[in-house]
Amino acid sequence: MKSFPIGAIILGGHFHSLGVIRCLAKKGISIVLMDYETNISRFSRYVRRYYKCPEYHREKKMLDFMMNIAERQNLQGWVVFPSDDESVYFLSTHKKYLDPYFRITSPDWETCKYTYNKKYTYTLAEELGIAVPKTYY
Repeated sequence: MKSFPIGAIILGGHFHSLGVIRCLAKKGISIVLMDYETNISRFSRYVRRYYKCPEYHREKKMLDFMMNIAERQNLQGWVVFPSDDESVYFLSTHKKYLDPYFRITSPDWETCKYTYNKKYTYTLAEELGIAVPKTYY
């Protein structure tokens, strides 16, 4: 198997991932795409490899998949970019397990939850004296 220098792993490959893929590839960065469904980015000429992964909410399977693929495909140290809320949640809640294998761009869940969930965002904003829309939960 051909080994590539450290590159980028994109989790999720819908249209919004294409811009990230193109920008990174134009800088000479190798791209691996992982997703659980068929998507447009899979067919980009810049994607060196595509791996069909478990759905992110199947957390144990996805975690095992990522750790195994890091070792089997020599992807240790590669930078992982989430492309949607689901992948941000997965990476931030499993960061401590994935950090030995990859460079995770998402902060841990304690930080991420404030932008992921508007209830946390608005509560924090109110505590800091920042105006927020009237919201009912």
